[in-house]
Amino acid sequence: MRKGLRNVHFLGHSWGDWQAVGYGLTNAEIRPSLILYSTIAEPHEFTCTGNSRHWSRLADMHKIKVPVLIMVGQHDKQAPASGVDMKLHLKKPEFAKFPNSSHSPYDDDLALYCQVLRDFFDLNSHRPR
Repeated sequence: MRKGLRNVHFLGHSWGDWQAVGYGLTNAEIRPSLILYSTIAEPHEFTCTGNSRHWSRLADMHKIKVPVLIMVGQHDKQAPASGVDMKLHLKKPEFAKFPNSSHSPYDDDLALYCQVLRDFFDLNSHRPR
């Protein structure tokens, strides 16, 4: 991942959520936000059983200082419970649940997905630095 990205909305999907969280924790200058969708934080058919099985960044998430949007699909095997878990570890995150979606809301409900992103961008794109 490229270092020094600034003034971007960093969107992570699935395992990419953890890339976004890692970037947000190690690059405090990131602006303006992180967007996390379909978080992987609970047992399912993709559960880690090797060296990563106990890995988690949940305990560090309170250190993220930028606005965070967590999006979960109601019918996703990985969410919404894992998204709620992330929400509890963050300071004032936005939270959106897609009632007719599973793991890919941009396929399941593109119009709602775009509206949720637009609303979040509108709230967070021009905030003071």
